[in-house]
Amino acid sequence: MLTQSEGDANVKRMRKSGFTLVELLMVIVIIAILMGILLPTVNQVRKRAKIAKATAEIQSLRSAILMYETTYGYLPFVNNADDLLLGYSSSSSLNDSTYELLICYLQNIDPDGGSDPGNPRGMRILEVNTKQGPGRYLDPWGNDYRVALDTDYNGDVKMRGSGDSEPSPRKFPHEIVYSSVAIWSIGPDKEEDFGETAPRDGGYPIDDICSWD
Repeated sequence: MLTQSEGDANVKRMRKSGFTLVELLMVIVIIAILMGILLPTVNQVRKRAKIAKATAEIQSLRSAILMYETTYGYLPFVNNADDLLLGYSSSSSLNDSTYELLICYLQNIDPDGGSDPGNPRGMRILEVNTKQGPGRYLDPWGNDYRVALDTDYNGDVKMRGSGDSEPSPRKFPHEIVYSSVAIWSIGPDKEEDFGETAPRDGGYPIDDICSWD
């Protein structure tokens, strides 16, 4: 049987071994501060990983198009009278369905289930995540890549803004890219802005990822 003094000692030891409410609140505050510090870092790491993935996919797509040219001696859609820009939404004057057809050519897939005249040798040049579906090759933010092809074979591609019938220096100060193939992603902000100058007091970032950077 415990004496009074022994019982008091046990109670004191129990109190010392537990956490007070103030101590628990302090722990919660410290955890919240650490999360506030680490979360932006984690988001930046994820963003950089997506940018790296987009850069790699751009190079893969460009290599596939150049391999197609090497194999057949011409670029896809070579009969186009002028440089061809692909990858815009169907609401613009530029042809999104042609971009999907390009991806099908490179995958050796005919979207209609018949014989595909765009890849007569039947080579699978580009590997794409099958979950995206036939003709889909999306950047990490869910957008089609933009593709410009020098289908008039004058040694360069002229850049146009979405819906512009003429080259647009406002959108693209790099009005001419000296390459047979130019590819870019509109980036995390999903805005075509690689030609814009972001003002110091705000505005969207210049985050497009381009094959000619």
